[in-house]
Amino acid sequence: MVLAIGVASLEAITAVLVMGFAQVLIHPENKTFFLWNSLFSSALSPGRIIFYSAITCGSIYVIKNLMAVLEVFLRNFTLHRIIFRWQKTILTAYVQAGYAFYITRNSSFGVHTLSFSVEDALLHGLSGLAICISESIVFLFLLAIIIALNPTLALVVFFFGGIFGVAINKGLFPYCYRWGKHIQESSLQSQRHLNQFFLMFKEILLSGNPTFFITSYLTQAYKKSRIEALQNSAYVLPRILIESLFVGIFMMIIACLCIQHAHPVEITGILGSYLYIGFRLMPGLNRILHQMSVVKSSMPSLMRIADEMTNVPTMPLLHLPELTFEKVLTLRDVSFGYTQSAHTLSSISLEIHKGECIGIVGQTGSGKSTLIDLMLGLLLPQTGTLLLDHRYPVNAVEWQQKIGYVPQMLHLFDDTLGANIALGASDVDEKALFEAIARAQLQDFVSALPHGIHTVVGERGLRLSGGERQRVAIARALYRNPDILIFDEATSALDSATEEKLMETLEPLLQNRTVIMVAHRLSTLKRCHRIFVMEKGKVIQTVSYEELGLHQKAS
Repeated sequence: MVLAIGVASLEAITAVLVMGFAQVLIHPENKTFFLWNSLFSSALSPGRIIFYSAITCGSIYVIKNLMAVLEVFLRNFTLHRIIFRWQKTILTAYVQAGYAFYITRNSSFGVHTLSFSVEDALLHGLSGLAICISESIVFLFLLAIIIALNPTLALVVFFFGGIFGVAINKGLFPYCYRWGKHIQESSLQSQRHLNQFFLMFKEILLSGNPTFFITSYLTQAYKKSRIEALQNSAYVLPRILIESLFVGIFMMIIACLCIQHAHPVEITGILGSYLYIGFRLMPGLNRILHQMSVVKSSMPSLMRIADEMTNVPTMPLLHLPELTFEKVLTLRDVSFGYTQSAHTLSSISLEIHKGECIGIVGQTGSGKSTLIDLMLGLLLPQTGTLLLDHRYPVNAVEWQQKIGYVPQMLHLFDDTLGANIALGASDVDEKALFEAIARAQLQDFVSALPHGIHTVVGERGLRLSGGERQRVAIARALYRNPDILIFDEATSALDSATEEKLMETLEPLLQNRTVIMVAHRLSTLKRCHRIFVMEKGKVIQTVSYEELGLHQKAS
């Protein structure tokens, strides 16, 4: 902004100098514009006056343009730095919002906010605002010059300019805001449909009706393109009107000067000054109106960013360096619901002792995965307590670092197999990596890959079979050598023989760890010391593996 004001000030000074230079060219004997006689002891010839006037104007103009280039570079680098900072702030807010926030909103909204809204608000909105301020300063300086030269003409300019400004403010700017709102919504919806198209590509092909999904995307994309076409066309209107207004006022000046019987030489000098001011005012005013329209259009994006920065809830994730798990994980009267009206879990009380192997069974929808999410510290109970060793809450980074979690549905990113197993580790420990691969029975698979652990597995691991992806998930959980292992139906994609072989391989590891297994298949739980049976969000009984088998046979 400081540079923008400096450039604007030099623009105004340049305008004064050019006007003075025009007068010097017509009346070189008039030295009052540059006060050369005060700078030099001897009088200057008309040729010298013109020479020094040209040098002065040219130098100021070059300095002004150099500052303008510096301002452009600094403004753009500053804006992109702020974009990065805002994206980091919003993404950090999403992480701190926790898992409960993540599962309640469409992922396209966050992606669209980070990619489209931030750049739209900054590159268009705030950049446009900075340009408006800079151009407005030049505009006000030049208007002051017009007032000094001819107050009557300034009054005419203010009158017609005021009418023009009110018309634009009332007629165009409200539409710009509405267009920006519609573009934002259409862009979000088209991105949502596009994400669904690629995520469900296999199912869409097999459905035999891909037209529905293509049409869903194209409908929003077409709506967006139509509004953008209308918006960009409307941006041109102020320039056409400004040119018409400028030509009208210029002709009015000539008419007034002729009525006053001004000498042609005098008219030429005055018109030269007005022409420069007009040709500087006209594009400047056009830029102001255009950028104000852009600012109005980007207001919905700026409002969304402000809302995301201030209203995204924060889930407290604690840092407890002293946290230990030496005895027991205790749940006392724990209840949780994704909505206030219905509880997914109701009044659950249980204890899991260190070193135990615990099983959790129940029909689909009984609350097994929600109970696991609470134990992981991803969700907070609405009522009741969930503590480690009767003192430490589970929503602590140190607790989550002790856990190896194997989900039912593994998410892989488009990188190497080793990077997927290490999952974001900046310095991959290859020894630990190969140990995890061996324990997850992935050696044969890795040795068959063209580049071993450096083979790219493809987006979402589509080049891997279901069983291979599941073993990668187990290797990922074992890579950090965790104290607690949680299997959330982790072997469901494996056949019975492979699962049995895998569990035999994992058995030495299970001896020294606390293990929690959620499973549908009864054979998965035969190594468990106790098994919690869940039904409709409650633990209805605690049984052994043998008792569970008898119970299922009886059922």
